[in-house]
Amino acid sequence: MIFKFDLVMGGNGRCGKDRLGRMIHFDVSPISSKISRQTLANWMIYGADQWLSLLADRMREHLLNQDILHADETTLQVLREPGKSAQTDSYLWLYRTGRMGPPIILYDYRPTRGGEHPRNFLAGFSGYLHVDGYPAYHKVSGVTLVGCWAHAIHRHMERTCRIIRICRL
Repeated sequence: MIFKFDLVMGGNGRCGKDRLGRMIHFDVSPISSKISRQTLANWMIYGADQWLSLLADRMREHLLNQDILHADETTLQVLREPGKSAQTDSYLWLYRTGRMGPPIILYDYRPTRGGEHPRNFLAGFSGYLHVDGYPAYHKVSGVTLVGCWAHAIHRHMERTCRIIRICRL
């Protein structure tokens, strides 16, 4: 059985207005059967749940055994999320290893920016946690928080500019 996926692109090189699931053409040769989008979506969800989750769990085990980790969070807009409007921000938390050991990057989707999320994800980790200074990371026990120079310089420059503006008045 041969599987062939074709992604339909618009004339400008960008995907059309339809969702990705509608743009994927699934051709099963030599039978040339039509498989519904719902069936394809169910297969992807099942595969991620049954097999990729095992890989992600194993990667998390290796991640938590490292001496140095980096963590950050960013906003993410999720359409049709239960109990939230489409304009409400959700968060994607990133955890990654340092330069030593295998390179591992894991993303953890959460609907809020609460400190319980890094605390729960990093349960069992003890070492250096390189972060941007967001207070949620203070809820992670057993770690030594390490600040980010880029954020420190940015805050220093903001304060310096504020002082110069005040002095000029």
